[in-house]
Amino acid sequence: MEIEQKANNWFDETMDLLESRFSNVIISNDFEKAVSSSVSLVLTYAKSVFCVLKEGEKLPAMALLRSLYQLTSRLTWILIGLDDLDRRDRLERLEKESLKDELKLQDEIQDVFKNDKRETTIETLCEYDNARVKIEQRINELGNRGVKGMPQPLQILKEVFKGVYGQPNEGPDASETIPIAAWTKLHKAVHPDYLILMSTIFTSGDGVLNFNGDIDVDIDVLRYECCVCVHRFLKEIYNFYEFDFHKIDNEFLELGQMIVNK
Repeated sequence: MEIEQKANNWFDETMDLLESRFSNVIISNDFEKAVSSSVSLVLTYAKSVFCVLKEGEKLPAMALLRSLYQLTSRLTWILIGLDDLDRRDRLERLEKESLKDELKLQDEIQDVFKNDKRETTIETLCEYDNARVKIEQRINELGNRGVKGMPQPLQILKEVFKGVYGQPNEGPDASETIPIAAWTKLHKAVHPDYLILMSTIFTSGDGVLNFNGDIDVDIDVLRYECCVCVHRFLKEIYNFYEFDFHKIDNEFLELGQMIVNK
């Protein structure tokens, strides 16, 4: 459990630093509120990944890890903006994208239940209609100020990991066990399909089929992938607040060597 313990220690140290920094300060800046709250949110997801892996459940953990991938890559992408102005713009781009996603979801629900005459359904759809007005107003406000949409997820990953663990412009190298291609693998854990179904069936040496409801993946590799997400995110948190990141950085490199030499 060394991998899990290291990651938990990183968060404890980070929270202590943040609490010390803001102990007598009222955060009125929306951007810093978002940055500070993101640490707790990433911690929640990371702990959940480790908790599920402790039970030996790999596919459910991979589904959570996929969400952690998306969360940390988006947050890191915001933090690596050129300056505060660019970072604020990126945060608003995420806000705009989130609001548009919310509208899309509401549209799909409205379409499916448009002929449903049950009172509870009608009430729920009315609530969506009321919420839509404010959402559209905010989207229009952001659009009128020239706020763009978000890059595609893989483009964000490429930018976030560019030159950090592997060669420049190539993203993480294989020894870091987190190539961009892993995004597809984790995506399928969130949206199980026929291929995932078939990958949970194993044939023993005597030809007997085994249905164990999971796939054959090294749990320590998944733990380490979780640490990579956490490390990449915390690196930018520490850069943003000008905290010393050397201790975490060195421990992360030791974990990587441990996995590679396993």
